[in-house]
Amino acid sequence: MTWTVRSIVSGDAAAVADVFRRSRAAAMPWLPVLHSPDEDDAFFAREVASSLGWVAIAEGGIVGFALARAGWLNHLYVMPEWHGRGISSELLRRVQESHPGATRLWAFQRNSPAIEFYEHRGFVVAECTDGSANEEREPDARLVGVRGVRPGVPADAESIARVHTAAWQSAYPGLLPDDVLAALDWRDRVPRWREQLTVAGDTRILVVEVGDRLAGFCSSGPARDEDLPAWFEVYSIYVAPDGWRAGAGSRLLAMTLACLPRDVAGVALWVLEGNARARAFYEGAGFRPDGRRADVDRAGHTVPSVRYVRAHDSGI
Repeated sequence: MTWTVRSIVSGDAAAVADVFRRSRAAAMPWLPVLHSPDEDDAFFAREVASSLGWVAIAEGGIVGFALARAGWLNHLYVMPEWHGRGISSELLRRVQESHPGATRLWAFQRNSPAIEFYEHRGFVVAECTDGSANEEREPDARLVGVRGVRPGVPADAESIARVHTAAWQSAYPGLLPDDVLAALDWRDRVPRWREQLTVAGDTRILVVEVGDRLAGFCSSGPARDEDLPAWFEVYSIYVAPDGWRAGAGSRLLAMTLACLPRDVAGVALWVLEGNARARAFYEGAGFRPDGRRADVDRAGHTVPSVRYVRAHDSGI
């Protein structure tokens, strides 16, 4: 049976509230019912008026909807009998197209089908809570997604190694000797990347895809500098040269920042002092040099580097 999607209008609020009640009762019967139908109707009238939204229409009625505001997907529900027909995926696609940066949402931890749905579409669980901040007092999880960005897996090792090597060879002329750059072989980097992608730990590796190819990666984790004990660090972020200035790096960084724990004080990174392109990229993302300098090893050569920092917005 066919269905269509259109933008939500104020007159949809009551039907949307009905979809909410029926879908929630079927998917999460263990949740307490805290509000009357009239209260739900009034709530969704306010939500529809203050959000971007879409509804799925079938058989002359609303069978699903999504409401988003300021990068947050606050509601996505589909009638139980309409599950498995692509409606949820299409509604999510509309939300992500309308919010080109990170899309964030909360899901109850016990609602494993919903969490799996988002994870299969590139979302990452950024935080789990005990539920004390929601009215149901039910443990929940904050998920973050950026279109085309997903967690790296061991099968990505070769593609990451290729991007890593090509990016060095294009970004570092004048910073490293030409013969050193010319001698780099991506094959030498595959084992290290495969190990990092296989071994669970504090490092998070994200990749960005453009079309059907891996175009870049970012690794991050707890800051290694002793003077930043409550910070995170972007260890590396590289994009294939033919993808520069196409938004791939910005999407990777947006996902990395949006996935930070809320108790992190800030984010740091080190960049080669002479890498003007990278420094401009980081400054455009809100990073600033903090005056810390160091000499780092790159392919056996000592290169001066500077540290950039950015305060973490714990409200994201």
